[in-house]
Amino acid sequence: MKTTYLFLAYISLLTLCLCPTRAATSEAEGLMRWKSSLSSSASLESWSVNNISNHCRWIGIRCNDEGYVSGIDLPGAGLAGTLDQFHFTALLNLTTFNLSGNYLNGSIPGALGNLTSLTLLDLSANLFSGAIPPEIGRLTELRYLSFFNNLMVGEIPYQIGNLRKVRFLDLGSNTFETHDWSRFPTFPFLTHLNLGWNELNSEFPHFITTCLNLTFLDLSLNYFTGQIPESLFTNLFKLENLDLTRNGFQGPLSPNITNLSKLKDLRLGDSFFSGNILDSVSLIPSLQILELYNNSFIGEIPPSIGLLTNLQFLDLEMNRFNSSIPRELGLCNKLTYLDLSHNSLSGPLPISLSNLGNLSELSLSNNSLTGEILPHFVKSWRKLISVIIQDNEFSGELPSEIGLLTNLKYLILYNNSFSGSIPPKIGNLQNLWWLDLSTNNFSGLIPSTIGNLSKLDILDLSSNKLNGPIPSIIGNLSNMEFLRLSSNKLNGQIPRSNQFSTFENDSYIGNLGLCGLPLTRKCKEDDGPTVNPAGKKGNNLSFLEEVGISMAFGFIFGFWGVIGSFVLKKSWRFAFFNFFDAVGDWLYVRSLVLVSKWRRT
Repeated sequence: MKTTYLFLAYISLLTLCLCPTRAATSEAEGLMRWKSSLSSSASLESWSVNNISNHCRWIGIRCNDEGYVSGIDLPGAGLAGTLDQFHFTALLNLTTFNLSGNYLNGSIPGALGNLTSLTLLDLSANLFSGAIPPEIGRLTELRYLSFFNNLMVGEIPYQIGNLRKVRFLDLGSNTFETHDWSRFPTFPFLTHLNLGWNELNSEFPHFITTCLNLTFLDLSLNYFTGQIPESLFTNLFKLENLDLTRNGFQGPLSPNITNLSKLKDLRLGDSFFSGNILDSVSLIPSLQILELYNNSFIGEIPPSIGLLTNLQFLDLEMNRFNSSIPRELGLCNKLTYLDLSHNSLSGPLPISLSNLGNLSELSLSNNSLTGEILPHFVKSWRKLISVIIQDNEFSGELPSEIGLLTNLKYLILYNNSFSGSIPPKIGNLQNLWWLDLSTNNFSGLIPSTIGNLSKLDILDLSSNKLNGPIPSIIGNLSNMEFLRLSSNKLNGQIPRSNQFSTFENDSYIGNLGLCGLPLTRKCKEDDGPTVNPAGKKGNNLSFLEEVGISMAFGFIFGFWGVIGSFVLKKSWRFAFFNFFDAVGDWLYVRSLVLVSKWRRT
């Protein structure tokens, strides 16, 4: 009897030892079948039938203490194919399943619902299509769920409401449509919710305002309508990021927005909001990003804006703000981006803006701002890559300190009242792509240093009072695709080069002194300025060298001609003097042409 008992115990122990092995082998075989169905799986080289007993050491595979596969982590592995051959029922111990950032396509099988131990499911940034299977509601242990950035469609299934433990829920960047939000309960642990960039077109989903632990909410780029419920401002005290950009939301925002005292990122752009908001928002000192562009907000930019000392990004473009720029804005010295364009702002720039030494992008266009751009500003704004201040009433000279902004890519000043000469230091801006000084009162010569701007794509100096010739060195700017020098007082021949020949008549019209192609007005001499092709050596004699050679020839002809003519016949002397007169005329004309050429270059 005792022997029988020991035998049965041995068999039971053997069975317990063999079962996990069989199950583990089944898992590995299932993974191999899925690998073989993929059209691209080079990163899974370690997945091999010759190594099936060591599948826990395969790349991207993690096993638990019992030897079962508990994690598949293959983000950005270059996988292409579908999940159709994925053996979900053989992998019931999975707790993490991360295939983000691959090229997987097709629909998500309903069999996914068998992975009831999952705590993390990340299929983001793939090419999945079709709807979210309702079986998703069986994954009640999920803490993290992301289908972000796929091609998925259809209604968001109400069964997601079963995921009461979820903390991170990202369905953004698909084409999901509206469902009946009333069937969605509260998510008591939810901290991150992204429904942005879909086709959702209801009013504000009520269930969101009951998710009291939310710190991140993104509903941007949808078709939501109506007003923002008061409960958002009275319940979601923990919000740090709120993005409602590009929806149909309308009306004023509640003054209780100040309750959201932990907000760091507030984006309400491109909607239909109205009223006076800045007085309230200025009382949220943690703000780092404030986007209100393209709405109907009104009133002044209040001095209290200076309380936002953590602000790095401020975009108030295309609203109805109608004050001056408050000097307190200079207290926001962490600003890197400032856009106040398309409002009704007036007055000069306050001196305090020189404190904004971290600015990289500045846009003040389409206002009624006045005064000068002082050297003090330019010296402080060394990090600028973009200055866009067109359509204002700025005046005075452009300071030569502009040459200090060596990171600048865009300098757009058109339609102001700037005057004086264009500073030659502008040639220091060798990263510049776009230079537009048109419709101002600039005068004097076009500085030849513009020829140093080798990255320039667009050059517009039209509608000023510039005079003199066009510097031929500008023809060396091989990247230039747009040139406009029209409506000035330029003169001389349009330089001849491959680059200048690419521009039409419109680039030069309105300059009565210009001649040469593409204009119909011909030059008196067809020997205007040219640009020597790069890499070719030609006749590069200087003006003085050419005069010296002419004088040498003159001496030879003069001396030997005179001496010889007196030794020979009288008829030769008569012929010589006629020839000498012709040579003198030629030298005189040639000298005039050389002087003209030298002055233009």
